[in-house]
Parts: sequence; structure tokens; C-alpha cells
Amino acid sequence: MDFVNGETDRITLTARGFDGAGATGATIDLMIINLANGEFFNGVAFQVLAATVLMTESDSVNLPGDYHYDFISPLSDIRIKYRATTPSTNVANGPWEGEAQIGVWVTDVITGRKHVRNRMVFSGNRYVLYEDDKATIFEEGDVTSQNREPDL
Repeated sequence: MDFVNGETDRITLTARGFDGAGATGATIDLMIINLANGEFFNGVAFQVLAATVLMTESDSVNLPGDYHYDFISPLSDIRIKYRATTPSTNVANGPWEGEAQIGVWVTDVITGRKHVRNRMVFSGNRYVLYEDDKATIFEEGDVTSQNREPDL
């Protein structure tokens, strides 16, 4: 899954009992690991020591066995791996695993800059940035620094 830093991403899973029905009342421990440095998310920040967070059962009556964790990354542009396990004996399936990428709206800075430059027109110290249709003005203003491009 892909999502942007600062946005909440809901990590979900379905716990099934041995009869195939949703397993309610289970304890689901979720471990979130930063793949760049191996640090663990403790619910607020990434740390060196192993840590888990608890997943919440969404609705034991209407969605039995559905659990979630609302993850907000404290870092930008990282890849995470997550693994959920349970000590609950009424759960037949698991562990659950997945990966996510945070900060992927612009995956290639060079391509992103070219995209903006293709839509930007300079005239003296003024610039106009157009929408994708290259006709509708998105933003315009003055370039305040000499001998350098405006910050994009």
C-alpha cells in the first residue's frame, strides 16, 4: 500500500476462528518495522528496541473478526513492513504480513521537476504555473531570488 506522510492509513486484517467465522475478542499485536534501519514503531516514534502496538476490533457485532490499526508515520519517505500475531487461542489464521511505502506521491524528483517545468513559464522575474491542460493558470508570482529557480 502507498500513502503520504501525515495521512492516517488503516492497516486491517481478518481473524478467523476454527469454524471459519470471525474471531472476536482476540488480542492482535502489530509490529511495524522501518526497512531502512530496522527500527520498530512504538505508537509514537520508531525506536531500536522491539515494540508492538495493539490492533482494535472494528465492530464485534457487525464485523466480527475485523481488526485495524490507524497508523500515522512520524517519518517521510520510508518503507515499512508490518507483521501481526496473536496469542489468542480462538484464532485459526495468522500471522499476517504486509509492506507499505510512505511518501510516494513523487517517486522521482527529476521527473517531478520536469513535469512542473513543462507547465511553468518565466518572463523576467515573473512566473506562471499552469494546470495540466497548459491553459488554465494554477499559480503566478514573482521570482524573488536572483540567478536561481524558484523553490518548487
